[in-house]
Amino acid sequence: MESLDKRHNEPLLRRRRCIFPVIMFFETRKVGGRTAQPRESYGFNLKAGGLMALGGIYSVWRNPQDEEDRRYSCSIITLEPTEIIAEVHNRMPFILRDADVTAWLDPELDEFDKLMEMIRPISSEDLKLSLEP
Repeated sequence: MESLDKRHNEPLLRRRRCIFPVIMFFETRKVGGRTAQPRESYGFNLKAGGLMALGGIYSVWRNPQDEEDRRYSCSIITLEPTEIIAEVHNRMPFILRDADVTAWLDPELDEFDKLMEMIRPISSEDLKLSLEP
């Protein structure tokens, strides 16, 4: 989130938002900013079950010499971790609340401050560690 307010990212947040529907996401344990050895991967999902909508942004590059040549790229927005994830990793994906998914995908919503207010961590109480090394 720390770079979303930079000038080059603001238009993407205003006009190029997407979601990544997932059942679970994985993080590899970091110790002192480095991947722990041996590698330890952990899975996180919702305690209530079901899909999570990870919030993201995307861009489309168009080749000015060939209008059919397009390149797509996307990024999942990351945040400071909540307690449960901080034990494993120093970042976490932005998980949209169910009530915010429709607004996030609404192309008419382009109020930067309102969008930034939506980008906040989900509570640790809503997540569970599902897989251990």
